[in-house]
Amino acid sequence: MQTTNLLSSRILKLGSTCLLASITMPQLHAGELDGYVTEKSTGAALEGAEVSLPELGLKTSTNRHGYYSFRDIEAGDYAIRFRYVGAENVATNATIKEGDGNPVNMQMALSVYELNDFEVSAYDSATARAVNMQRSSENLRDIVASDHFGQFADTNAAEALNRLPGVSVERDQGEGRFVVIRGIDPNLNSVAIDGVALAAPSSGDRSTLLDTIPIEVLDTLEVTKAVLPDQPGDSIGGHINLRTPSAFDSASPSGSLSAAALYSDLVDELGHRITAAYGFTFGSEDQFGLHLTAMNSERTFGSNNVESDEWVQEGGTWVPDDTIEYREYDLVRERTGVSANFEFKPNDDNLFFIRTSWNEYTDTEIRDLAFASFGGNYTSVTDSSFTNDEVETGIELKEREENMRIFVGSIGGEQSFADWTIDYALSFSRAEEDTPYDREAVYEGVDSSTGTVTSAQGYNPKLGASLGGMDYSDASQFELDELTIGEQMVEETDLSAQANFKREFNRDLLNYIKFGGLVRGKHKESDFDQVSADDDAGIETAASFIESGQRNFLHRPIPSLDTSIFNYAENNLPFVNDEIDSIIEDYESDETVMAAYLMGSFALNEWEIIAGARVEYTDFETEGYSHDEDTDAVSPVDSDKDYTNFLPGVHVRRQFNDDLIFRASWTNTIARPTFEQSRAGLVRESNSNGGYDIERGNPDLEPYEAMNFDASLQYYNETYGIFGVAVFYKDIENFIYEQTFDDGNDEVTTYENGDSGNILGLELSYSRQLDFLPGPLSGLSLSGNLTLSDSDADAQRPGGGEKANVEFIKQSDVIGNISLAWEYERFFFRLSGTYRDSYLDELGEESFQDRYVDDFFQVDAYASVRIYKGLSIFAEVNNIFDEPFRAYWGQSGRLSQYEAYGVSGSIGAKWKF
Repeated sequence: MQTTNLLSSRILKLGSTCLLASITMPQLHAGELDGYVTEKSTGAALEGAEVSLPELGLKTSTNRHGYYSFRDIEAGDYAIRFRYVGAENVATNATIKEGDGNPVNMQMALSVYELNDFEVSAYDSATARAVNMQRSSENLRDIVASDHFGQFADTNAAEALNRLPGVSVERDQGEGRFVVIRGIDPNLNSVAIDGVALAAPSSGDRSTLLDTIPIEVLDTLEVTKAVLPDQPGDSIGGHINLRTPSAFDSASPSGSLSAAALYSDLVDELGHRITAAYGFTFGSEDQFGLHLTAMNSERTFGSNNVESDEWVQEGGTWVPDDTIEYREYDLVRERTGVSANFEFKPNDDNLFFIRTSWNEYTDTEIRDLAFASFGGNYTSVTDSSFTNDEVETGIELKEREENMRIFVGSIGGEQSFADWTIDYALSFSRAEEDTPYDREAVYEGVDSSTGTVTSAQGYNPKLGASLGGMDYSDASQFELDELTIGEQMVEETDLSAQANFKREFNRDLLNYIKFGGLVRGKHKESDFDQVSADDDAGIETAASFIESGQRNFLHRPIPSLDTSIFNYAENNLPFVNDEIDSIIEDYESDETVMAAYLMGSFALNEWEIIAGARVEYTDFETEGYSHDEDTDAVSPVDSDKDYTNFLPGVHVRRQFNDDLIFRASWTNTIARPTFEQSRAGLVRESNSNGGYDIERGNPDLEPYEAMNFDASLQYYNETYGIFGVAVFYKDIENFIYEQTFDDGNDEVTTYENGDSGNILGLELSYSRQLDFLPGPLSGLSLSGNLTLSDSDADAQRPGGGEKANVEFIKQSDVIGNISLAWEYERFFFRLSGTYRDSYLDELGEESFQDRYVDDFFQVDAYASVRIYKGLSIFAEVNNIFDEPFRAYWGQSGRLSQYEAYGVSGSIGAKWKF
């Protein structure tokens, strides 16, 4: 039996939260047991290994450096048990002596080796690492380990996360951009690097653009679906943490080099990707660690796009209400990422760090657009075509450069003494969306005439080649409407300070108490400027600026503009400032968040229980401009709002045996409006009706509030396998949705709070190495996951429309991934597919005006062969079946957007040492 002496009671304050803590002296005849668990052949740290003292009923798991510790252990002889999925269980004996320091290190051998090189299989080690980290987690968490990154045809963090159960992505130009967890809007997730909240570069989103972050600068990707009180409260979908590498992850210097050639068949262009990483420890006792990673890539690609305004009924058949646009995009995307982590570890109880990460991508985009607007009567309407007696056509050309940058830096430490563990960090994150130029020229046809559209009910409606009234192939028949040049800088900065205090108890009931909090200040600012050509001399018609090299994928009869028009205009024409547009689009917003939490872990028979609560106070201020169209006056507007959210939660965990774990939780979370949604003022752009397309913020928006229930059962086996089933339910109030309605010639988009909504879902996941098959087939492994959900929400339709009961915004009913891999001797091959069902994207005034994004299924392949030890060559193919992005109005077939990207891939070599 352990005996304790009461030392004292102290009052600890964190913000406005007070905690009365009883602090106990360690035993006079007690010692400490600690050590490292590493992989036998490589010396790499094994994170998530389970270490237990069966006689005392104590259990812990190793951290990312493979380190474990038991404190206040009564002196004596004990059996120590080590378990790591993918390795044989190991047991040993140890004698615990009085005082500090009873190290017991353990090397464990993974079960599959490449015998000719004595190298652990990369697939097996990556799978084992992720499985063991998930298995040892207190709450429901899914993980992708860095070793897996190179075994899928993924280019950024979003696409790598897309492989996890219940996770899908929203794509931009065919590349994954935002992560969707369980079908929920990406803005309802929190994203961090090494636990530090990331600033978001996009002007319209709170969620971080994860296509900005290349996977090469990361170590593991973690998705927490049921957050603990010590994690951010703004995590209705989940919390995403991107961990960068540490030099202490490996027992010896390690690094990698890779180079690849990239190819896109749509534009028939090549690009490149180069990555280098090196980590090492130094000092008299290897107490210093430095890990550096750098990558650069340049990809040339494009997309073919058709978009349409909403559809209406004419003669019992659906036809476009206004405009169809034909777009061709050509892009060059360059990515650069650098991370540098310096750590000082004087002993096992102390760690100090400086972590930095800088990522940037630059998009240079040319968009060629032709449009046809239908203002007259529809005649000869059938399911396959229609004729309109008043068709107006036009040409637009946009040339833009956009730079997305994210920097994050943190300085902090972790200390352990007696029964206390303290960690703290001061962090800074800055994000920019820098658009140094955005040039646009618009030409309109001089006359209107009758026009025919074929394939009207499909996703590729074709404008008839023979149009009455004028020759639409004659560029001189198109006159200049406007030529503008704009620039914009969107900046977001995030400064935070946080601290966590944990007191451990080796008692039958109480495991630990943890408390802490943070203060975070966020500033968002958007500055827009635009000028327009004041004289059209020399550019009155499109005749002198025709581009003949476009793809023209739908064989439209309308010509294309060449970018030389912008050079001519800038060198030969005067420009005037668009003062009103330049002013009213500017805004500034400030958000201060103060949070505190208290939680405790308890053991009740075979159950582990974590209970606690988090309190978050938010103060929001915003400044912008309004515009009175009658007087043409611009005036400043401002607004402020504050609110407090109390977020209790309970998590339970039961490990029935070594392989079967049950988890359940009740949590409460929030999601704050995006800065674009809650900004003061508006954004406007001229439209074809002679008015404006206006996007107006709503500073009075309330935050989402969600009550979440989760339960899961997971079975682990020794062949890196896992079978999991999870159910979840979310009751969400004050959800935010987009409204679009007509106000005269203006089309107004704004944001409102809905009443309530709920989501009920089921997640299934399976992963297994098929080692029971004979010969080379034993190298096969199968993994997959499926998420099924049902949702509904009550919302007021825009423009005073009826109250609607619809699916939750951006909620897919079905999400799934499947992967078949084969590894034999030096060869590795993987075929993978990812599926996402359709979802409601925007709520219209009536149901036929609701916008949906259609289902999406993409198949990728990856293959590699090892040439010598750590040197291998590889090839990957993305989007093998050229799956397009599709969106529709009200019902599938009524085109909203169709975008095809073609097939892309790469071939290269990598070397790990």
